[in-house]
Amino acid sequence: MPSVAINNVLPVEVIAHILRMATTAPTCYALTKTYVPFQNVPGENVLPESRAALSKLEAASWITKLSIVRVCKAWKSLALEYLYEEVYMGEHAKTLSEALEKSETMFPREGVGRRVRCIVLSAWRPEIKPIPLPEVLRWCPNTEILVKSDDDTTPTPNPDVDLSSIKRFDWRFTRFQLFAERGLHWQNTHQGLDFFRDAMMRSDNVHYLAVGIRYPMSRLSDNPRPHIATHSLTTLRVHHIGPVIRAEIEGWDCPNLTHIITDSSLMWETYSPIFGPRIEVVELIKDESLHSIFALGVVEKCPNLLELNYHVEYGQFPSKPIHQDTLRCIRLYAGRNYMIDLADTWELLKAQFTLFAGPSFPSLRRLVLYGDWDDVLRDSQFVPLKDGVLARGCAVETNSMDVGYVFAAKLRYFYL
Repeated sequence: MPSVAINNVLPVEVIAHILRMATTAPTCYALTKTYVPFQNVPGENVLPESRAALSKLEAASWITKLSIVRVCKAWKSLALEYLYEEVYMGEHAKTLSEALEKSETMFPREGVGRRVRCIVLSAWRPEIKPIPLPEVLRWCPNTEILVKSDDDTTPTPNPDVDLSSIKRFDWRFTRFQLFAERGLHWQNTHQGLDFFRDAMMRSDNVHYLAVGIRYPMSRLSDNPRPHIATHSLTTLRVHHIGPVIRAEIEGWDCPNLTHIITDSSLMWETYSPIFGPRIEVVELIKDESLHSIFALGVVEKCPNLLELNYHVEYGQFPSKPIHQDTLRCIRLYAGRNYMIDLADTWELLKAQFTLFAGPSFPSLRRLVLYGDWDDVLRDSQFVPLKDGVLARGCAVETNSMDVGYVFAAKLRYFYL
């Protein structure tokens, strides 16, 4: 397609958005530094056998990126940043570092390393002389997102490492499936927490922290727990964490934390003290346990809560009367909970909408529906539920899927 035709048919911003979606696989790491409702962390519910290779979707994403930049000059200028924005620092870290250095030497202040926004640490084999993270970071001054998994063998950052550019840090535990690698797995379990602690102590500007532990561990590190103060942290996402990590995070100083995304990890036995007056937004990740522990009672633990987001089929409010004065917006994601039958799902839906229409949330003004609500909206049972919410002055909105995904899907198919 000629460059002129692109500009004549669609605005550059639209083309750029379509190219972005066409080159983003569901398993690729999200490049967001601020909270986006219902944005799953890639691979959150997957236990890969190894991080030695990219998944099929990740590989397809990279192939699409390589293809798009070869179409024409206009597409290259738009898509070049997508090609370099994310790098995997694995067993070829030395080659990567040399290539970044060469690019910066040939094009001072315009090297491809300056386009890098996310570094995924993915070295899965111990090396005699591993390339330390600073060697790559020095050529990628605009890196804002760092991803670390516990099947990664990257050494802990040196005390003098500058991580001030990092705005988001993802740390997750990935359990090895291969028996032969079990020894490496246990060793990295300890190293992973040490890396996590060191990175958090040196990342003064982290806004978004995502922690996902795949396997409950009673002893994750031989080193004493340090005091960590993260004054820039506004968003915390936790998934499948055990009591050890929960207690450690609860001991941090996070004065500006306002957003919490969690499964049942912060609610078992007692609500975490992290919930409190500072919290303005709570999102509950899809988790079968949430239904049985009446997790939506968390609204009363956050007296200044403005927004509550959850999967409607996994949520349940306590049976006792509930009241929250400040809640303005509730976002509901529709899916399917196979732990309960369809009739119970409707009863759950009716109970929630009846609560929304009542006096429990006097400030509620928006109810936003995400996911697939088509069958529900067409069902006659939903009409009185919706009317009750509207009658109390609360708008009911549908978050429509971006039409750009249709173009993006076709684009991926064409180039693959």
